[in-house]
Amino acid sequence: MLAALVALRLQTIVSRETKPGEFAVLTVGSSVAGSKSNIIPDRAVLLANLRTYDMGVRRRMIDSIERMVKAECEASGSPRLPEFEYFDQYPLTDNDTQVTERITSAFRSHFGAETVFDLGRQTASEDFSAIPNALGTPYTYWGVGGTDPEKYQRALDAGRVEQDIPVNHSEFFAPVIEPTLSHGTQAGAVIVVVGHVLNLPPTAMAITGAAVCFGIRFVAIRRGWHLQVAGLSHTDDQNDERGR
Repeated sequence: MLAALVALRLQTIVSRETKPGEFAVLTVGSSVAGSKSNIIPDRAVLLANLRTYDMGVRRRMIDSIERMVKAECEASGSPRLPEFEYFDQYPLTDNDTQVTERITSAFRSHFGAETVFDLGRQTASEDFSAIPNALGTPYTYWGVGGTDPEKYQRALDAGRVEQDIPVNHSEFFAPVIEPTLSHGTQAGAVIVVVGHVLNLPPTAMAITGAAVCFGIRFVAIRRGWHLQVAGLSHTDDQNDERGR
């Protein structure tokens, strides 16, 4: 009962304590307590997920979470104070304006303006920015589309993009082979050229190259393609990563 009250109370942080216009999401995705129907459990573990675009909002919400959980425990006569553990925390990905403008211009010049668009703000958890932040390198986060255009347009017209277009963590995620691979490879090459023009440090281009290689390799594994990468090819069938 206490766990249910806590989960319900936490929903008021967004609805009652977050100002209109401030983005915030708080999800209690897991609540585990007890193992038998006729025994009252002595503990409960709740897992919550918090997403914000502003660190000030995030800190305020964490304070509210601890305040509300402690208050509910006290109101229910809990014999122990609640314990809090924070993990899987990722920094805000904040694209550098100049780098973003240069990369966008280069992509539009190479691929055509009609194929390049603004992704907008995303709520996905992403640790990419931790690397350039640690190196003091300006960055921009970009993506490569992999969905068949006709399929996406049908879903868009029907208002069913979220239902019919699988995201990359879905078991149904299966990008089309082309032009996904060729566009991803070309995008990496464009980044390297722009990096030389902007005189970016080698670390910046190394980060980009690693990201592109990982993305292509990830797509290949999910689709069961066999890619020969210089110095990284397997000859033993038992080590083949196809189909995994």
